[in-house]
Amino acid sequence: MNARRRSSWVPAVALAALAASSSVALEPVLFEEAASGILELADYSRLRVEGFAGTVSVRAGKPGELRYSAATRATKREARPVALWLRGSTIIFRPVAGLEAEVLILEIAVSEGVQLEIEKKGGKVQVSGVSEDVSVDSVDAEVDIRGVPGRVSATLEGGRLRLESLGPQAIVSGTGLEAVDLVRVMGGVRLTLSESSVRAETVGPMELDLDRTTFDLTGSTGGISGTVSEGRLKLADVRGGGSLVLEETPLDLADSRGAYEIDTDSDLNFRSLAGSLNVRSFGGAVTGDGHAGEVTIGNRDANVFLKNIGGPIVINGDTLKITLAETRNTVHAELIGSEVMAEGLKGALEIRNEFGDISVKGIEGPAKITNRNGNVHVLDLTGTAEIDAEGPEVRVGWRSIGREGDSRIANTGGDLYVNFPVSQGARIEAQADNIESDLEELRIAADGRHANGLLENAKSPTVTLSASGRLVVSKGR
Repeated sequence: MNARRRSSWVPAVALAALAASSSVALEPVLFEEAASGILELADYSRLRVEGFAGTVSVRAGKPGELRYSAATRATKREARPVALWLRGSTIIFRPVAGLEAEVLILEIAVSEGVQLEIEKKGGKVQVSGVSEDVSVDSVDAEVDIRGVPGRVSATLEGGRLRLESLGPQAIVSGTGLEAVDLVRVMGGVRLTLSESSVRAETVGPMELDLDRTTFDLTGSTGGISGTVSEGRLKLADVRGGGSLVLEETPLDLADSRGAYEIDTDSDLNFRSLAGSLNVRSFGGAVTGDGHAGEVTIGNRDANVFLKNIGGPIVINGDTLKITLAETRNTVHAELIGSEVMAEGLKGALEIRNEFGDISVKGIEGPAKITNRNGNVHVLDLTGTAEIDAEGPEVRVGWRSIGREGDSRIANTGGDLYVNFPVSQGARIEAQADNIESDLEELRIAADGRHANGLLENAKSPTVTLSASGRLVVSKGR
C-alpha cells in the first residue's frame, strides 16, 4: 500500500502489545516503513529521532497521538518512507535501511507528555512547543528549539544553536559552535562550551564553563557564575550579582545590580553598577565609572581607575597605579610600591603606602596618610589631616580648615610645605631643621627650628608640623 496515501491509525491495544514485546526483548522492533502516519500513543512516553540527513521538525500535536510525514523537500514534495521502530516505551524514527544518505524533511507532531530525543549530523533540527523535556545531540547542524516548558539539553559539535522562550532549565555543551543564541530562557542556563560564540538576551541564572569562547549577555534576572578561560565576556543588565573566575578573559560589566565576586588576571571594565563589587586580580587593569555600592580591589602590577563611586572603596595591592575621581564615600588603601592620584573625594581618605608617590586634590573628609619613600601632595583639603611621611617632599594645602579636629603633618625624610586658607585660623606648633614663613602670626624661635602662633587669633584647631628638612609655612597661595 502507498504509505503516503494512507494514514496509519494504530489502535492503542496494538501499540501496547508491541511495547510489551519490545520491552521484554530490550531491542527495537520494526513497526512500519511509511512516508506518513498517525499513531495512538498508548503507553509511549519517549520519542527518539536518529540518523536523518536534512531537516527534522518536531512540534506540539493533538492529545494522545503522533503524526508524521517525510518528503524530499518543502516544495514539490516527493514522499519518502521512514522506518518506525518501538522499544519499550520509546518510539524511534530512523531512515529506511539503505536510504540513510537521502536528504529528507521529516515533520512530526506529538502529543504532550512525550519526551523528545534527537540525534543529528548536519542539516537542521527544529523543535517548537513540545511540552516535555527535549534532548538534542548534533554534529554540524543548525538547531532551533522554541517554546518548550520542560528541560532542554543540547550537546553539539560545530553548527549553530538557538534557544528561545524556554522553561525550567537549559543545559548546553559543545565545541566549535559558530553561534549560540539564547533568548528568554528564564529557568536558568548551564553552558559548557569551547571555541564558540554566545549571545544571550533576557535569561535567568547562568552557570558558565567556557574555554576560548566569546560571551555577550544582555538581561539576566538570576545572576551569573562560573569559570572562563581565554575568552571574552560582555555583561549588561545582570540582576542578582555573580561569582566569576576568569583566566586571560577581559570582562565588560555594565548597568547591573547585585553582589559580584570576580577573580581575574585580565582587564575589567565596569560602569553603572549597584550593589557590591569585589575584585581579586593579578596584572589586569580595573576601570570603573559609576557604582552605587562598595568596591573592593586586590591587585598587583596593574592600573586602577575609579570614577563616580558612591560606596566605600577598599584597595590592597602591590605596584599599582591608582587614579580616583569624584568618589562620594570613604577610601581605604593598603599599598606597596604604588602611585596614587586622586581628585574630588567627598569622604574620608586613608592610605598606607611603601615606595610610591601620593597626589590628592580636593578632599572634603579627613585625610590620613602614611607613606614611605615617596612624595606626598595633598591640596584643596577640607577638614583634618594626619600625615606621617618619610620622603623627599610633602605638600599640604587647605581650602577650608574647619573646626572638627586637630591635624598633624610630619615628614621624617625631607621637606614640608604647608599652605593655610585666607581668613581662617588655627593654632600652629612646628619644628624642623629649618623653618621659613612670611606669616606675622607665626613666631619662629632664634634657632630657626621651632615655631608657634595663632593664625587669625584662633586657638583651635591645633595643627602640628614637623620635618627633618625644610619647613615652609604660607597662607592663601
